[in-house]
Amino acid sequence: MWDSDTFRGVWQERDVAREWDTGAGEGLATRAEQQEILLALLRDGQIGDGVVLDLGVGSGLVAEAVLDLLPDASLV
Repeated sequence: MWDSDTFRGVWQERDVAREWDTGAGEGLATRAEQQEILLALLRDGQIGDGVVLDLGVGSGLVAEAVLDLLPDASLV
């Protein structure tokens, strides 16, 4: 079992993040669908040049997709 300190540091390991990204979340069957829903909500919300909060709980792949969708938005 992971404690919070271990989990927090996991994404700081480049190999872990790279493996997650290239593996397309094989352990999470709904990963692509979840990302599509998130992006649709952001697009339909007409955020435009607004601010999107990145919770910092991953490799940055979703943050990249958000900025691709909303290039005038700020990601904090």
